[in-house]
Amino acid sequence: MKRFWPWSVWMMGLGLGILGQWDAFGAVPAGSFRLPSTPSPGQPDGEGKPAAFSELGPTARLELFYAFAKTPVLRISYPWKEYSWASVEVRFFSLTEVDDERIQPLFFRTRYWNGKLLQRGYECLLRAFDVPVEESFSSDGLQWHLVADRFVLGQPGLYVVREIPADPTLRTKSAIAVIYPLLEHWAADETHLCLELPGRYYPQPGQLRVWFLRDNRIVWTQKLGWPGMKGVLGTPASKTQEKPSPASRPEEKLPAKAVPAEKAVP
Repeated sequence: MKRFWPWSVWMMGLGLGILGQWDAFGAVPAGSFRLPSTPSPGQPDGEGKPAAFSELGPTARLELFYAFAKTPVLRISYPWKEYSWASVEVRFFSLTEVDDERIQPLFFRTRYWNGKLLQRGYECLLRAFDVPVEESFSSDGLQWHLVADRFVLGQPGLYVVREIPADPTLRTKSAIAVIYPLLEHWAADETHLCLELPGRYYPQPGQLRVWFLRDNRIVWTQKLGWPGMKGVLGTPASKTQEKPSPASRPEEKLPAKAVPAEKAVP
């Protein structure tokens, strides 16, 4: 007991000294100690406005231009590399069709990009190093058209086309869906994609609906005018189209005015 008493007094003094130093340097706040918390994105900010997910992330910008004065290309400026299992789907709507919000993408990469279709896609991509490849493939009762070639960036790329039958509740005509399941083959860098559009499937003016997908979720979607293969890219489809200048060089690009994505889903 005689030995323990001096030792305990010394320990109490040491503890009080350390706490005093912490308090002097502001390490111990006044009042009860609480861990700092960060509000979730859905909670209001300091000004009382909800913090929307789309405000926290980057905004996608889309442009249409001609490559080599004849090939339509959709350029997407967005950090696509940050998303695993990312893909892009494009749907065409004629001027007489309504872009109903109930119309959803196929979610091709999640639902169909597997098994024999996946194997056939990579085989087409490898063959495209030497020659252009076009194949029709039936999988699970669905017909797909695979197209692989050295596209605008000079490296092999692959897109998949499917004709969607008419639906009495949504559309009176069949629709064409174009899917880009392997974005790395269409990338100029980690923030820019150059997707060559198969204009032969929709040569008439109309609208394009673009979905950027991550696995089975819609990251963002955007709609833009499509002037048709005989029109000038970048002008609204409803207005009179101008012919390209004969003095334009074959490699000259005609960018359209970039517009932000319409919505983002967390």
